[in-house]
Amino acid sequence: MKKILLALTVLATVATSTNAMAWGYRGGYRGGYHGGGGFGWVAPLAIGGVIGYELARPAPVVVESGPVVVQQAPVVIQPQVTYIQQTAPCPQPYQPYYNLVWTHDAYGNQIQEQQFAGCR
Repeated sequence: MKKILLALTVLATVATSTNAMAWGYRGGYRGGYHGGGGFGWVAPLAIGGVIGYELARPAPVVVESGPVVVQQAPVVIQPQVTYIQQTAPCPQPYQPYYNLVWTHDAYGNQIQEQQFAGCR
């Protein structure tokens, strides 16, 4: 469409300009009348406006969206750690004492535990 419109516009412009050049400055009539009513600028303005509009109009924008993937979050259930407190193996007047040691739980996390060391 744009190519056809551009070709017609160029053809009309060339035809108009060659006609004006063939008759010279005053045109073909040598009598007392020397021109029209002063609207000789309307046609070139309209043609130029059409050309400018077609050239300045942006191309249509096509937005394509990619596929939408919805994933549910994985459910992680951690078992609850149960500690069993045992009574100390010390006789009545003595108190047990413990050392703090670092060990690993079932998941590989480093945890601190009390380890029986003796009686005082």
